[in-house]
Amino acid sequence: MHENTFHQPKRVHPLAILPQIIKTIKGLILPWLFIIISQVQEHPLRTLLIGVGLLGLAVVFGVLWWLNFTYSLEAGELRIKSGILNKKRRFIPLERIQSVDLSAGVIFQVVHLVKVQVETAADSRLPEVNLLGIPRAEAEALQAYIQSYKTEHHALPTESMPEGIATVRPPVDAPLLQKRISVWELVIVALTSASIGLLVPILFTLQEVIDDLFKKLFHYLFDFTQSASPWQIAVFIAILFFLSALVSIARTLLKYGNFTLTRTAKELRITHGLLERRQLTIPLNRLQGLRIEETPVRQLLGFCTVHVLSGGYGKSEGQSTVLFPLLRHRALHAFLQEFVPEFTTSATLQPLPVRAHGRYLRRPLSVAFVLSLPGIAYIPQPWNWLAVLLIPLALLLGEMQYRAGGWQHVGDCLTLRFRHLTRTTVIIPQRKIQSRHQHQSLFQRPHGLYTCGIRINTAGPGKYYALRDVANDDLLQP
Repeated sequence: MHENTFHQPKRVHPLAILPQIIKTIKGLILPWLFIIISQVQEHPLRTLLIGVGLLGLAVVFGVLWWLNFTYSLEAGELRIKSGILNKKRRFIPLERIQSVDLSAGVIFQVVHLVKVQVETAADSRLPEVNLLGIPRAEAEALQAYIQSYKTEHHALPTESMPEGIATVRPPVDAPLLQKRISVWELVIVALTSASIGLLVPILFTLQEVIDDLFKKLFHYLFDFTQSASPWQIAVFIAILFFLSALVSIARTLLKYGNFTLTRTAKELRITHGLLERRQLTIPLNRLQGLRIEETPVRQLLGFCTVHVLSGGYGKSEGQSTVLFPLLRHRALHAFLQEFVPEFTTSATLQPLPVRAHGRYLRRPLSVAFVLSLPGIAYIPQPWNWLAVLLIPLALLLGEMQYRAGGWQHVGDCLTLRFRHLTRTTVIIPQRKIQSRHQHQSLFQRPHGLYTCGIRINTAGPGKYYALRDVANDDLLQP
């Protein structure tokens, strides 16, 4: 590699000072609040001056951070220098870099800057590297150079590149396939999300605030007493669900707006976000498995969401990444064949044994019985008997869990399907399975049933998936 083509270490854009100021202010906010509570009444001017001083201190620290933070590419390494009092040096070999992702908030998008997030191998204990405030063209050149180095291990003929970056020819990694999601599909994602119901109790806690703001207009609907009529309660619940649906739609559009999945010869690229534009890169050789999720509503409508499990990838350890937010179930097989053909599955799975049926019904039924008793005792009449509805709902959940359970060996892949509330299908290549587990409880032993599970290598401790009440250990055999 032509090391003499590299320039001196570079600083990030001065706008990167702003996030550092905000970070410092967050660290100082608790002592400032303590000072406000204890001093503001007796010494308001002193409290104000202390606040201004803390803000000035945050600005000084932000500027000093910017002056002491540099990055460069030298000798096959990404070199980071930082620190104000405690000088730090970090040298990351380019071949250990697993992904280089780009993202940009609203302000950065306006001035054509991005944040470059560099992640290293899964076994590395060092944190990820974030380069804030890099010009987009320079960030893309940095991304291309690292990819080129990892694939060819030598510099390519130079072309015109942004100043400060080693000039290389972009790697031959042109998009092979691309798939986007429409706005209407994102609306379906929001309305069929399992979390939409969780927003209802949150909004319910705001009842008093809503009552104060709109007392004259909505007092009759929101003034709940023991004499409230059933239709009042029904209208109130409907309004809460409507508001939660609006919140879910807004959140989904902001997060997954302009979602684009691109497959190249060596990686998957995921781009999404309206206010904060994110670009995620997942090397194909790091793929450990796929997880397909279907909430009850999505399953009823014939939709699913596909997640990808990858080794050493993802800001949050042990979490997966959405590969595509919404697919029709009948189009799933074609989608997998196009974008991840190495993951094969079958529509027909080995079902759970009949003798496991009762165990799947008893588990949620026992929980519902315990929860319904205090509901009957403490909820005001006549609404207390609504707690009894937990019992048929539990039986329905147990039946759905039993019918969802299954497994199958298809080609080089093991497919597991199970349900808690959302039906989940996991597709894992046999060569990616780190360990296989089987155990039998005292309650399973009389029925000759087992719990079988597998562990795969992802970030952190890895991922463990298990299927309960399997008839034998055939699930663990390749």
